[in-house]
Amino acid sequence: MKMIRSFNAATQSLMARLYTQMPTRSNRQRGASALEYIVLAAVIVIAVAAGAALLGGDTISDVFTKIQTALTSA
Repeated sequence: MKMIRSFNAATQSLMARLYTQMPTRSNRQRGASALEYIVLAAVIVIAVAAGAALLGGDTISDVFTKIQTALTSA
């Protein structure tokens, strides 16, 4: 739970900083840089991993085992 609060605080801090810098950055920059895409992809990966950890359920290997069984039985 402490990790989620820490992640939430970091996300809020990042969003506040981006919100305050957005008007000046948009005047100087036309497109997203590769670094921004990497940060966005990292946030998505972390969110998916956190969601999977919170929801529990099947592990990744169990999912692939089920797919393999379904393909071989078909």
